[in-house]
Amino acid sequence: MTVGASWPWRRDETGFPALSSEGDTPRDKIRAYLHGRRGGRPYRPTEGVDALRHTFRNRTPLMMAQIEQQIAAGLANDVPTVAVVDVTVAPGRGNNETVVTIAYLQGGEIETVEVEV
Repeated sequence: MTVGASWPWRRDETGFPALSSEGDTPRDKIRAYLHGRRGGRPYRPTEGVDALRHTFRNRTPLMMAQIEQQIAAGLANDVPTVAVVDVTVAPGRGNNETVVTIAYLQGGEIETVEVEV
């Protein structure tokens, strides 16, 4: 098992860089990607999905399908180390919440991560 610095970077309880296991890495990358904004990285200005920009818009089935397509294409282009199987976007519990569920391959098995944006 490979262990390295966690991504997104954070400190552990001792103040040193937190470590991440191999199983945590794809989940962390997906979460960081969904919360990153397009143009937020100086050397990769086209990376990002801007999922938060849809927060206060009306969530129609067409819009949800467009967001799913944007996230799937963005992950394929910007995070090629994560093998995405399926992306689902659904309204969250609150009026302005959206839940993104992403299924990906990890060690030959399908894992899922759910993120509220």
